Amino acid sequence: MREFLQDLGRGCINPDSSCLNTTIVPYDAGDPGGPVVQDVMGHTLLLMRSALPTDNVTFVLDCCYSGGGKRGNVVMRSRDATLINGSAQLPQLTDKEWPYQQQLLERLGWGPQDFVNQINSKEGKGFFVAASRANQQSADYPFDGFSAGAFTYLLTQYLWHETNPLSVTIPIVAGSTSRLSEHSQVPEYDPTEIARVREAPIYHEDPSRKSAEAAVKGLTADGQLQLWLGGLEPTSLEAFNRGAVFTVIHRENGTLLGQVTLVDGSRDGLNALGQWLPATAGDTLEIAIGHLLREKLRGLPDVITLRVGLDDTLSTSEQDQAKSALARQSSIEVVEVGSGQDVHVLIGRYDSNVQARMNQSEVPPEYTPPLNSIGFFSATQEPWYRNSFGGPGESIEQAITRLAPRLSSLLIRRMLALMANPYSQQLGVGLIIEHQGAESGIRNRRGETVTFIPVQEERGIERVPACNLINVIVDNSGDDDLYVGLVVIDAAGLVNVVFPFTTDDARNNLVFKGERRQIQTLRGDVPYGLPELLLLASPQPLDSTLTKLRQVVNTLAIDDGTLEESLCSSTNTQRGTLMARLKQTSDAPSAVDVVMTDMFGALDGSRGNAASGDLPAGPRAVGVDQIAVISRLFHVVPAE
Repeated sequence: MREFLQDLGRGCINPDSSCLNTTIVPYDAGDPGGPVVQDVMGHTLLLMRSALPTDNVTFVLDCCYSGGGKRGNVVMRSRDATLINGSAQLPQLTDKEWPYQQQLLERLGWGPQDFVNQINSKEGKGFFVAASRANQQSADYPFDGFSAGAFTYLLTQYLWHETNPLSVTIPIVAGSTSRLSEHSQVPEYDPTEIARVREAPIYHEDPSRKSAEAAVKGLTADGQLQLWLGGLEPTSLEAFNRGAVFTVIHRENGTLLGQVTLVDGSRDGLNALGQWLPATAGDTLEIAIGHLLREKLRGLPDVITLRVGLDDTLSTSEQDQAKSALARQSSIEVVEVGSGQDVHVLIGRYDSNVQARMNQSEVPPEYTPPLNSIGFFSATQEPWYRNSFGGPGESIEQAITRLAPRLSSLLIRRMLALMANPYSQQLGVGLIIEHQGAESGIRNRRGETVTFIPVQEERGIERVPACNLINVIVDNSGDDDLYVGLVVIDAAGLVNVVFPFTTDDARNNLVFKGERRQIQTLRGDVPYGLPELLLLASPQPLDSTLTKLRQVVNTLAIDDGTLEESLCSSTNTQRGTLMARLKQTSDAPSAVDVVMTDMFGALDGSRGNAASGDLPAGPRAVGVDQIAVISRLFHVVPAE
């Protein structure tokens, strides 16, 4: 017998005798400002969990302790934003809670001390998964075309591809939540430090189906397929609006059944329509219903924009001035915060309210900018790229001018994110990181991907103390020799190509089939935070793509006085760094526009000659058997 319970509602903190107890807020809880609420206490949930007739139970709570309402461009799943700073009276729980607890205690045969022991025990029946820590908030996040609990969607998307023990699954998903907000939401699980969390999958059942990106869920009246795209990478959804193609496989045995072409413009969040081409003439549409889809081609947009939101920490007049300044920059789309649209970055002011929340989350001071400075925030209103913040007295016009080249760098990051396909790529290439004698990364064996993480990392992100070295290894288990490139986006948001070296023979960029090759050694350096490493691999030469990318990033003149000097000047600089050091030039940042034609066009072998400029308008068709893009985050911290 297996049980699965999930709450996607709100959370709160309420008094329980002499302590504070987290609660679940029911949908019919009544007036949130009233003196008495119908919340379900965490202690009551423990008793309910213990009374179930099976150990194979999983509770998933995608709600948070308190904080409620809008924050940045997201809605927090909790009751009252004022509880975080103590400015509101905590509501009282209904008197019905205590008799119900007593009934459960009697059923279990527990006395008062037994109850206390169970509350403090590291053991427990089944698994308990929380979307955030006790002092954090869980986000209802606007993705591309839909909103969902950030943790719920990222967990579901991961489970389309891998089913691992609980101790592996939650840290990997935590790494994905860290991409959305570095400090605001770290998932947890209970119990910990016992054998079964290292052995049993999160839902106590081994996978019975193949890895996939989507599924066929039905037919329309005119014979089109209704598709569910729940396995797609959240950063790449925009590449499935036009020109996308999937292969259909049997849900049980993996047999190829045909292909599905997405109907252009039909995607609505994670729903879309498709036209089916059967593998065998005469097959009927019904055979595909309920079967799985794997990505074959994605359509990278011919015009890519960076969606920028103006946070409400800026005054109305500052937002108006920022809109005028941003309108003069190409490829920037200003999005109204709170409109339900996803944004790639917020521009806002680090004020006292944000600082109080950072203090509440115990964020170290080296990750927080000066009070009243202007810079980048994540969609969850968390300071993003500390070095993007200027001085406290800076005007909004000065800030936008200073941030312009960084916005171009973020646009390149967005372009690369649209190509990320760690689970769908069919080249059999893996990215492995060696740090202090241990390995972590992603291995791929012809479409069957395995992610392995350092055991000590609760967020699934490798900690790299400043000046520590990491070795970057490419594992080619496919059938083709692969050309590879390595890109770093540092914790200041700057892009740099760190492999291949510009003076190398092009043949040195090859990783031969069956070869495991170390291609680079990098070191941790300031600024502290989350740099990102991107591996590009293809059977076709990447020279044009990487050369153009180098040329563009070298035009971004970032000389605003906020870059910190290296802490590791004695380290061999030929090894590279997890911090980009860009050439300073006076070229206009708008040169980034050529990336869309030259970099993406070079990867699109089906639509003309990119070198000659013979590329018609429309999406760039990029196949999973032609390019692999694998991303890894690192956490660069002060030297230990």
